Parts: sequence; structure tokens; C-alpha cells
Amino acid sequence: MQEEKRDWKKIVADSNGKLVFVPEQFLEAVKEWNNLREQLKVMIAETSQLELKTRVKLDTVSLAMREFFAANGRKEIWTSDVGLESGALKDGQFIISIVDPLPDQRR
Repeated sequence: MQEEKRDWKKIVADSNGKLVFVPEQFLEAVKEWNNLREQLKVMIAETSQLELKTRVKLDTVSLAMREFFAANGRKEIWTSDVGLESGALKDGQFIISIVDPLPDQRR
């Protein structure tokens, strides 16, 4: 089912000056802006998808690593702050940071 096309000439005419067609001298610039806007919408959707996939991947590997450490004797791993060391990542190294929780954060 196709949406009915609106009569923009009538809509603008009936708007009491609240709607105005873009003046001809600005039309090309507005069309260029609209093309950029459409490209940006595609990039935002792609970036949002990548962000979600990245978050899920990190959560999945974080759970697996915590399970690994728990099975190998680090029972505090479930309440510790665990993450990847960002300074090491910049140097292409993958180092896990495990910080015990503060006493009032223990369960």
C-alpha cells in the first residue's frame, strides 16, 4: 500500500505564510545538504549497529573470562572490577585489569 502524495502547493498556500518554498537561489545548497543528511543517517545506523555488536562482544568475552578465572581459583572475580587496560590496548597489548571492590561494595 503506497502512501498518498501530499499536495505541497496547497499546504504551503494554506499555511498563512508559516510555510514557504525554498527560494530558487538556495535550492541547490539545500539539496546538497539533504544528500549529506541522508548519508549521515546511513552512517549513524551503521555506527549504532557496530556499537551494539561491540558491546555484546565485550560482555560475552567478559563473562567467559570471569568464568575462566572463577574456575581457576579467583572466586572474587564476580565482584571485582574487571576490564581491559586501555594504555596497553594503545600499544597492541591485551592486559586484563582486576581490581578488588571497595569493602562497602562487597556482597
